[in-house]
This record gives sequence, C-alpha cells and structure tokens, in this order.
Amino acid sequence: MSVKKVGSFKFRLTKRLLKQQKRTLPIILGKEAKNFFLDSFRRKGFTDFNLKRWIPRRKRLGKGRTSSTLIESATLVKTGTLRRSIRISPTTFRKTRIFTNLKYAAIHNFGLRGLAFGKHLFKMPERKFIGNSRVLEIKLEQRILKEVNKVFK
Repeated sequence: MSVKKVGSFKFRLTKRLLKQQKRTLPIILGKEAKNFFLDSFRRKGFTDFNLKRWIPRRKRLGKGRTSSTLIESATLVKTGTLRRSIRISPTTFRKTRIFTNLKYAAIHNFGLRGLAFGKHLFKMPERKFIGNSRVLEIKLEQRILKEVNKVFK
C-alpha cells in the first residue's frame, strides 16, 4: 500500500467517524443535560454559577392550612411526576431541546404571584430546576472535546 493510499484511507476513516459523531453527539449531550437537571432535585436547588437552594416548603396542617415552620423534606418531589416528566426532544446536530410538558412546571420554575381558586392571594416561590447554567455549559464543552478527541486517537 503506498503512502498516498494510506493517507486517503485515514482521511476516509476520520471523515466517517466524524459523521458518526455528528449523529451521536447531540444524543449524548442531551442525556448529559437531562441528568444535570435531574440532579437539581437531588441537590434541592439549581446550579448556575453556584448552587441556589430552593426555599423549603411549609408544613401542612390539613384542610388547606399551613404551619409557619418550614420542613426539610424533599421539595418538588411529592410524587416524582415533575422529575420524571423531563424529556429530550428529537435532536438535530445544531439543536437539542430538554423540556417538560406539565402545566405547573413553569410555575415552579419561574415562580408566580396570583390567586388560588380565584380568591386567595398567594406567592409561589421560584424553584428553578431547568434552564441555562454556566456549569452545564462547561460540562458540555468538556464532553464535546472528549468525544472529538476519540476520533483523532
């Protein structure tokens, strides 16, 4: 095999591996991002530059009444439905979307001031669990470099 053929073979192999990475990399990054957002529930807070813990919820006394004491049980995890609803959309190479389709997810994520049952004023504190994060961006950049370096080794 001549030097020219060996170089051509390596180029075709590298090109094929890069094409394969173009298909698999968005899936890998989507799973990495989803796991990061699921960790918000375990850490009881959202990490952007640093961990911003959620405000603990108040103790229920029954019949809609709450105590003034805060409890340190798991916040946003009564049934686990919100945590399990986080999904990865069908991906393209340029875009991967992580989302939840529950109606109340946005209220928990961004907070809300409004009326309960149309008459009682209440404020739902912001308990962000999904969104832009500098720590996540750094993790994803490192993962991209790791995956691309696999091709050239």
